[in-house]
Amino acid sequence: AGLGFPYPASRTLLSLVLHQLPVAPDRLSQLATDNLWNTQAKFKPWSYKEPEPQQKPKKQTITIPFSTSQYTVSYTYDPAKNAYIRKLGGTLATDNGIAITPTNIVIQFANSFPTQTDTIGSISFNLDQGGKAIIIHNGVVIKGGWKKADGQTRFYADTGAEVALSPGQTWIEIVPVELAAKIIIK
Repeated sequence: AGLGFPYPASRTLLSLVLHQLPVAPDRLSQLATDNLWNTQAKFKPWSYKEPEPQQKPKKQTITIPFSTSQYTVSYTYDPAKNAYIRKLGGTLATDNGIAITPTNIVIQFANSFPTQTDTIGSISFNLDQGGKAIIIHNGVVIKGGWKKADGQTRFYADTGAEVALSPGQTWIEIVPVELAAKIIIK
């Protein structure tokens, strides 16, 4: 029965131990050096620029109608904070009691396909092929696309230029291509 979790005792104990394992950065660096691990990052961060918030944006609300109303996601732009207030099923979305208010929202359209899980209706996405995207920040909606190269996803305007995001939280909504026409931006 374990520790009150719905997992076998051995898995629960192992998870607790691994998630509480202390790591000393100097010892971790030494371990990498001793084992000749390549520690050079190949990750290229997204582009950022100073925010230019619109005080009276033309588009203030974004609604993504996922499977049922309880999963409908909406964002409302707050010009004073230059952030978007997220709701899920009409209720303020929070993380540990704090409202989720991203500065950037990316709606990334991807082809979906059924997946075999224990949850009926589960789907997976092809996140390698690229596709259309809507990038929203500063009260502005940018239509464009996304590409994945060298294991990283990048976002582009229709002009082909990479979109520079505003500093702050970025929330990516991966949406089935077939829902594109149902998204409401007003």
